[in-house]
Amino acid sequence: MKKEQLLGTARDPHFIPGIHKYCDRWCERCEFTQRCLNYASLDEDDNSHGSKPEINGVEFSDKTSKRLALAIALLKDVARKRGVDLDAIDTVDVSGEEEAKHSEADSHELAVMSMEYAQSTGRWFKANDQLFARKREELLRAAALDLPGANPEEQASDLKESIEVVRWYQFQIHVKLLRALMADDFDALDDGPSDADGSAKVALIGVDRSLAAWSVLLAYFPEAQDDILDFPAALERIRRITERTFPGARSFVRPGFDTQDASWAESAELFGIDETRPMT
Repeated sequence: MKKEQLLGTARDPHFIPGIHKYCDRWCERCEFTQRCLNYASLDEDDNSHGSKPEINGVEFSDKTSKRLALAIALLKDVARKRGVDLDAIDTVDVSGEEEAKHSEADSHELAVMSMEYAQSTGRWFKANDQLFARKREELLRAAALDLPGANPEEQASDLKESIEVVRWYQFQIHVKLLRALMADDFDALDDGPSDADGSAKVALIGVDRSLAAWSVLLAYFPEAQDDILDFPAALERIRRITERTFPGARSFVRPGFDTQDASWAESAELFGIDETRPMT
């Protein structure tokens, strides 16, 4: 998307300000893609044939670079209009401060536990290929027999859905918790919306959905009960500590998702966005 096009689109009241900041990035399952400026800013060829884009690998890196270039261009325009000389601004070396913040967040129990959960989940799926293969064969045989009262297609769908949910949030829970732990307002005492709480809420949503998905996997694979039970147990610990660390997370109001009936102006006011200025 070109700079001029983005500026024009950003003023469209159809878009919900800031909705992309607290989402789970699962665009293909989101009901708000048509009201998300971040989604609309993707290249037009990404949305060809009405499909939702898959962004990964080199393609993701390329798109990130393009968006960064666009953001810098917009920043320079705003600075020029306001008479701000970006080249004259004193720069402060914050590399040490940022490194310390990263290190502190990485060592927090939530970061450690969520990363261990993500890695152990990956190891479990890798080690249980045969478990899934046997279940697949079992469902195929049941479908071929067409037994009364049996619904292997629905079972296969439930199983696929649960696996996709676990795998989607596997690392995202860690990423969102890390973002919450590094938020500038993590220790703030003001009454405004907390970016830390918003990120923690997304992590909690991922935890909730993952817990539900693991319960389905447990029902389908009772023979692996001893191993599977470790994962909901870990998620439950993460959930409790997250709610204790970020007590305002559950009540955080995410634009769009939790304010579906709010107007553009109301949503902008709620999240401290100047509606006269373009969103980037």
